[in-house]
Amino acid sequence: MFETKSGLRIIATKTGAFALGAALVLGATISTGATAANAASATPKLPATVAFLKTAFSDADIQNRMTTGFAIEAFIQLAGAGVTAADLSPSIRAEFTKSIRIFGDHNKAGYLVDPTSHIIKPGLAGKFLVASQVLKAQNTSFRADVVNALEAQIAADGSITASRGNAQDIAWVVLGLQAEGRVSQAMRVAAALTKLAHRDGGFNYDPAISVGGTDVTSIVIQALMAVPFVTSASVTKRNNVVAKAVAYLKATSVQKNHFVAWGDVDPNGTAYAIMGLQAAGSPTAPYVTWLKSHLRRDGGIEAPWSQGAGDRYVTAQGYLPLIGKTYVSLLAGK
Repeated sequence: MFETKSGLRIIATKTGAFALGAALVLGATISTGATAANAASATPKLPATVAFLKTAFSDADIQNRMTTGFAIEAFIQLAGAGVTAADLSPSIRAEFTKSIRIFGDHNKAGYLVDPTSHIIKPGLAGKFLVASQVLKAQNTSFRADVVNALEAQIAADGSITASRGNAQDIAWVVLGLQAEGRVSQAMRVAAALTKLAHRDGGFNYDPAISVGGTDVTSIVIQALMAVPFVTSASVTKRNNVVAKAVAYLKATSVQKNHFVAWGDVDPNGTAYAIMGLQAAGSPTAPYVTWLKSHLRRDGGIEAPWSQGAGDRYVTAQGYLPLIGKTYVSLLAGK
């Protein structure tokens, strides 16, 4: 289950018309000038899927709160194909390097700032830090500001009030801190994250929900596996939590090769589960085969609502698992 799964159809419908126009603009501007990065990513795995993702999201999608997370994640996944910030259009690069875009000003909050509380959005900030690192964005000073604002929200016990027990949100905080080399902070937040496991071994975005969810459990596994716990007690604790989370995923899979959510097959959840299972060292071949069967001629991965075409929201989370990578391996430079 993904925190916006039940609303993905609505988001896809509302933003679909804009996406077509944005794709045309982005397709014309994403590769401005030949660079070494262009050469490195000239022949990536699944080139049609890379091409699909390159035109799937624009700078406006990053600014739109309905699509911010998916857009940034799409660019994170493109990094697995060798894409760097240098390959992106100036307008998209600006979303990672311009303070007014990130933090905003007195007239409008930036996309990383909650317009009501005026504090940084923790999980989105973590995702921004991961994207900045893997895309090699030239934003060191802004990145430091994001890290400082994020760390200011972390309590002594590793909890983050603004995340409200949202395990998915907190997992991205862990990944973001790890991306920035803030290992001690990442370990502290990860230790707090382990306490959010449900009895079934899974995790979810709402602590009031008594069962786990596919997507959230899978991103938590990756966050926990990304952190180099140092004491034998912390390693044992992490391994036990991850083992139960893996068991949860296996127990809730359908036909041992995919997942379902809200009455439909769940390619997003399946993609995330592949990365979670792989990060934990568990076999994923049947799940990968299932996900590959949903690749369409346009290079995208089909969603239940996309009527035989590739869907940008699914593909934004599905490229890495199709090529054998995870967020853990991506941060490790593998």
